[in-house]
Amino acid sequence: MNYLLGVGRRKTSVARVRVASGKGNILINSIPYNEYFKGLIDALKAVEASLSCVGLRDKYDVFV
Repeated sequence: MNYLLGVGRRKTSVARVRVASGKGNILINSIPYNEYFKGLIDALKAVEASLSCVGLRDKYDVFV
C-alpha cells in the first residue's frame, strides 16, 4: 500500500498522518472519526480539515 506520511511535533507530542488511495475513510487511533469525536462540530471540523476543501474526500483514506 503506497501512502504519504506527515509528521507534526509539539513539545513531547508527535502526530503521524498517513494518506492513501481509498474510499474516504478517516480513522483516528483505529476508530472512525465520527465515533472518536463525540460532538458534531468536532467531527465536521475533522472532515473539513481532511481533503474536503479540495474535493478529494471520497478518493483518499486518512489514518491519524
